[in-house]
Amino acid sequence: MGVVDTSESSRLPTFTLKRVLRDATNGAVGAGLATALLYPFLVAKVRLQAQSKRGAKDNTHGSHGDRHEIKYSGFLDCISKTFSNEGIAGLYVGLGTTIAKQTINNFVFYFFHSALRRLYFTEKGGLYSTILSVLHGMNAGVFTQVIILPMDMIVMRVQTAPRGDPQRSFFNVVSRIYEEGGLRHFWAGLAPGLTLTLNPGITIATQKMLTPAAVLTACTCALSCPMCYDDCCSEDALF
Repeated sequence: MGVVDTSESSRLPTFTLKRVLRDATNGAVGAGLATALLYPFLVAKVRLQAQSKRGAKDNTHGSHGDRHEIKYSGFLDCISKTFSNEGIAGLYVGLGTTIAKQTINNFVFYFFHSALRRLYFTEKGGLYSTILSVLHGMNAGVFTQVIILPMDMIVMRVQTAPRGDPQRSFFNVVSRIYEEGGLRHFWAGLAPGLTLTLNPGITIATQKMLTPAAVLTACTCALSCPMCYDDCCSEDALF
């Protein structure tokens, strides 16, 4: 009978590219499907936000804006008027770009979240474990912000461009952003965006704290043993 090594180093999560890619792909597919199903609501939200900003600017400068511009009284009114004036295509304008952005966003986040898991693994509980979980999520979030921020800007421009605007296409939007401030302009607002990495950090820490201790114990073997991983439980149950 062999000797079982029960030291903490022997129970560290094993890093395998296959596992990391699987976690990243699962997160990306789920995000893409959710985006496709809920996209009309996202378009309405973005247009209402853009309308509010234009209204505030008009009030500041004493302007009444374009009298031909469509005004939305609320969420459902926005969806209704968009459908009436632009058809079903209006509710899905920029869908391809947004799905690409969301799938890439989640793929990047879960890739780094899975890849960095070994670095932040601990069997200790309490405040130390919580802090590591927060840092784990924040670290993955930082990589995501740096890679995804340019796509966020492009998607916002496509969604809020007026109907019939020849600059509404993906490549025209990219060209316009570059002309406005060069390559660095694609990362405008990066500093404030980095503070938002607290969100996934807190989410992961809360999920870990709420996971029953029995599940954590039962899954310890699965983290360190590739053969047990699929039969015991997923890593998502732990972190």
